[in-house]
Amino acid sequence: MYWQVFLIVFFFPLWALGCPDGPRAIGPDGSILPAGEARGTLAEAAVQAAPAKTIVSSKFVPMALVGLLALTTGLLLRLRKLRRPKAASVVALLLLATLSLEAASVGFEVGAPPPQEATSGDTLRYVFTLTNTSPGEETFLLGAASQHGWMTAILIGPTVTLGPGETAEIVVELAIPRAVTEGTEDVLTLLILSQGSGEALTASVITKVTRNYMRKPHHVYGVTPVDTAGVYASAAYPAYSANDKVVLATVEDYGDAMLGSVLACFLNAPLLVTSAQDEDLQKVRALLVGEKGLGVRKVYVVGRLAALRCDWKGRLGAQEVEILRPSAFYDLSAYSRELALHLLRELGAKGVVFAPVDYPSLFVAAEYASFNRMALVAVREEVLADYHNAFRALTDDLVLIGLTSELEKLDTDDLRFQNVIKARDPASLSHEVAERIAAKIRGYGIPVNAIIVTTRWAHGLGVIPFAYRSLWPVLMTEPGEIPEEVISFLTEHNVEKLWLAGDETDFSDDVVDEYYRIQCSYFEGLKASYPKGDWPLKVSGDVGAMLDLTVSELKAEYADKIVVVSVRHPKKGLQEYAGIRLSDLLRMAGAHIPCKVAVVAADGYQKTFLYEDIEANPDIMLAIEPVKGQERLDLKVPGYPSWWWVKDVVKVIVIGE
Repeated sequence: MYWQVFLIVFFFPLWALGCPDGPRAIGPDGSILPAGEARGTLAEAAVQAAPAKTIVSSKFVPMALVGLLALTTGLLLRLRKLRRPKAASVVALLLLATLSLEAASVGFEVGAPPPQEATSGDTLRYVFTLTNTSPGEETFLLGAASQHGWMTAILIGPTVTLGPGETAEIVVELAIPRAVTEGTEDVLTLLILSQGSGEALTASVITKVTRNYMRKPHHVYGVTPVDTAGVYASAAYPAYSANDKVVLATVEDYGDAMLGSVLACFLNAPLLVTSAQDEDLQKVRALLVGEKGLGVRKVYVVGRLAALRCDWKGRLGAQEVEILRPSAFYDLSAYSRELALHLLRELGAKGVVFAPVDYPSLFVAAEYASFNRMALVAVREEVLADYHNAFRALTDDLVLIGLTSELEKLDTDDLRFQNVIKARDPASLSHEVAERIAAKIRGYGIPVNAIIVTTRWAHGLGVIPFAYRSLWPVLMTEPGEIPEEVISFLTEHNVEKLWLAGDETDFSDDVVDEYYRIQCSYFEGLKASYPKGDWPLKVSGDVGAMLDLTVSELKAEYADKIVVVSVRHPKKGLQEYAGIRLSDLLRMAGAHIPCKVAVVAADGYQKTFLYEDIEANPDIMLAIEPVKGQERLDLKVPGYPSWWWVKDVVKVIVIGE
């Protein structure tokens, strides 16, 4: 009897030491965590989710076997069927068996992949290895979790069955949110649980985010309104583009700037503003003809500046200056009528937009006119009827746009307009027009970006030509406010690129941060769609024949168009690329010229070019690049900085003018 008690009392603690209560987490290095530490691991959660019988057998079967053998040994000793020397041998065997139970129960190994660096918004793949080292077939439950709760997916499924000695690759996808900040590190943990033994192993790998895909709204303004207009001009019409024209208006009159903006859009040129002061004129001269300027050949001077008797060619240093001088003493309404007639007769305007002379009404009307290739007329009550009748004789496409309070001051009852757009406040009015522009852009399949200006007009004077060139709608707010209409537009269209045109008075740091939070709320819905298999390319929009190809079909059907071109990369220097010139692709599709060309990537990033830019730079091409086992298409733009180069191109969209 004493032997039974001795064996049970002696071997139970040994088993307990070898098989601690609860689940055990075994890391990639093979170390076994103590029970207390294991409670906080993923292994504990997974074991708790395993079938109860699995846990019970894992915990009690070894103890039961040892206890049964101990009782049998004691009984044989009592019946004198077993001598004590042999019993000592049995005790030794029991001791060895007990100590080996734990090692024998871990019948599989897990290998962790190396760490990776990534950009927020990326989806990474990690390949773990699982080897069944047990003598029999085993089925394993699989689970994966991110330290920060990022989305994970195990491609092989929730279970895998392996025979003795077999190894499987466990591929885990990790989706990094776009709102993650640069420098964030995450631990991805793979948990593997044996259904047979109940043992759990974990293997972990670190991901470091080295670049933030989603940046805060781009707060763009200069020291003065003259500088701000220069910033937008340089962003939309840089020196390396084909543009060689600019429109110049006074910085002291928003009416002039709005009329000049419409003219600039017809000319596919930027708008610059200046005063008559030497300091401002020197800034403009540097932008026009300076070493780092826009490379402008011709300047159109409009409005009050055009009324001045001044040697503009000498003061600006331009090769050519055209002064659109008012026929009489300068008056905004009269001058807008003259300029509208010029656009209708000389530049092919499709209609006329009428607007009151207040800044919000005139700005929104100028945006609408620019995107719809229409002239703009600023009207007061005493001239509206006469101007309406005069233009009715030239075109039926007449539109009236303005704040409700301003339109009520005009006598419009007996006048016929094809369309009237009005709203109670600047935010609502601009939202109405921005939605119409966004609908047209989305109709082409182009992602919607946006610019926001405020009713403080100084820093918004040069925005409309930039917006027209980039295909970005403009929204207007009061300084320091974020109205519901703006929030609605951003969230409904998943606006990714957002520029704020104004200084700290217009957009304080708190307001910029709030815009960022608004974007974060919907950015998780912006999932990049990377096609599987052969990489696709679609050329659509205003074309004679839409092209819907894969890279393989492009190489096979248009082999004579595939060329090798030496291009200087902005960071890597001279490189050779094989692909198709963008100009050849547009000719193959029968693009309607003149036009804009939007090049769109799989993740929604897009850049818009004028056809003149592509024609002037024939080596702009879609290069065929090997990426992750695919042949993808990347836009290469010689002479342009890297932000004009577009990776993973899936669409080329033609927007006829």
